[in-house]
Amino acid sequence: MRQATWLLFDSAKRRLAELGVSNRNAKPFDTTTEPVGTFNEASWRKWIENVSVDDADQLNALCRFSATCGRRLGEIATHGNDPLQDIVDSPQEKYDVELKPWLSITEKPHIAKFAKALIALRNNNGGHLVLGIEDDGSKSENPPADLQKTYHIDLIQQIVSKYASDPFPIEIEMRASAGQNHPIIVVPSGVESPVFARSTITHPETGKKLIEDDAIYVRSITANHRVSSSKLRRSDGNRLMRICFENREADIGGFIRRHLTGLNMDVLQAMVRGTGSSVDQKQAVLDYLDNSFERFTKLQTGAGDAALDVGYMEYGGIINGIENPKPANSELLYELRSVQRDASGWPPWTFIHNRNAGNYNPRVVGGSWEAFMDGQNDGNMAMLDFWKIDPAGKLYYSRALEDDLRAQVLGVTPKSALDFHLVVLRVTEIVLNTTRFARALSSETEVQISSAFRWRGLHNRVLTSWSQSGSRLRRVAKSYEDSVTSEVEYSSNLADSAVPNLVYDIVRPLFLSFEGYDLPQESIEGIASTLANSP
Repeated sequence: MRQATWLLFDSAKRRLAELGVSNRNAKPFDTTTEPVGTFNEASWRKWIENVSVDDADQLNALCRFSATCGRRLGEIATHGNDPLQDIVDSPQEKYDVELKPWLSITEKPHIAKFAKALIALRNNNGGHLVLGIEDDGSKSENPPADLQKTYHIDLIQQIVSKYASDPFPIEIEMRASAGQNHPIIVVPSGVESPVFARSTITHPETGKKLIEDDAIYVRSITANHRVSSSKLRRSDGNRLMRICFENREADIGGFIRRHLTGLNMDVLQAMVRGTGSSVDQKQAVLDYLDNSFERFTKLQTGAGDAALDVGYMEYGGIINGIENPKPANSELLYELRSVQRDASGWPPWTFIHNRNAGNYNPRVVGGSWEAFMDGQNDGNMAMLDFWKIDPAGKLYYSRALEDDLRAQVLGVTPKSALDFHLVVLRVTEIVLNTTRFARALSSETEVQISSAFRWRGLHNRVLTSWSQSGSRLRRVAKSYEDSVTSEVEYSSNLADSAVPNLVYDIVRPLFLSFEGYDLPQESIEGIASTLANSP
């Protein structure tokens, strides 16, 4: 069944490419996660081949069909511009996601849960409260008959206004999973000062305080290693202060851009970033890249088979100043997964825990967590990843270029192109996650990350963007180098708003290797901002 689905998915993508249409923004059908029934493959293929651009309904159905197959196969792990759908399809408690069963808007205990969760998410710099889903991700029973009326935005906003010391606007979105709609209350980012509860709610029967006046509620990891909303504890203080400071820092950055236009930015960046890492530290990062890639190659060859002939993108980072490393145990993985920024659906350092997933599951080797994810073995030539996390402060990630594994279904010959749009997105997501991992691994409030990005297998590639049909370059630019390395140092407290500028510095040497092609800084930062500024 999986092979048949893959073949149909391939046919659908080819047909869409022929029609010049992308399934990027298509919403999978609600039955995405349910078992596939029996079907006639030949009939499906005939339908696919006969869809035309003149039939809008059929074209939309083909886009949704392609997105549905892609999600089933793991090639399309997100809905592109609709990350909220991913939350209900794969529910999981995280710092920015809280799951709750169906709550009553009139019962005090439930109102307290609303207030506590929304205040905690605001202090988390935004997030999502999802209704109708239990803590373990299972769907709650007995939903209200009229969700729109029961969870009307005016009713939820009244709770915020009554119980938050600094009221904030919310939005309510509705997403369906397995045929059931789920309200998602979206709490915005931008908190600059901690939000307190400004009223107390006691349980009508026990008298227990369910929410306390003057208390600060935050998203925190509990003693049993689960993320929940709770009163601020000593261990949560640094994180809350950093979030507030980063938002204020973003305002300062906007002020500088408005009022210091014309200042030599190279000088300003040198002032902000300092002199950079030492020669020894840079060499240590490069050595770590080489050693980790050698490990990756050995895992590929296995019993002596040749490594896949593709290009690669690598990242190696060394977090400075970790004196008392945490143990490489399951609690550490859970903590990292809780802080992970999942902007693409298949982020770097993807954590999979499934007894049937084989090598995809992380394991401890030489004191480091590592995972080898080879999509060749299940007939899906769309993914080849390897990552390592050393609690002592080393991070490694490598991914086979999608230009060689995925682009061929759109008529692009493997090893002939490099998609600049995907390069920017992958680098952005790596930076977003390394800052979060560094803060989780270190007990210090701020540490420096010495890092290097490397692209291998570039010779004779042309710079393009096959993933974005509307993206065009002014001229054909070809690479005559086989590998390019970009070194950079940044702080674990790097604000998300500052990430696009750093990404530009990282990818510029790579793009310049394509016959000196200098992509405009505003274009690169614009692409990076789609992830850095997303929920």
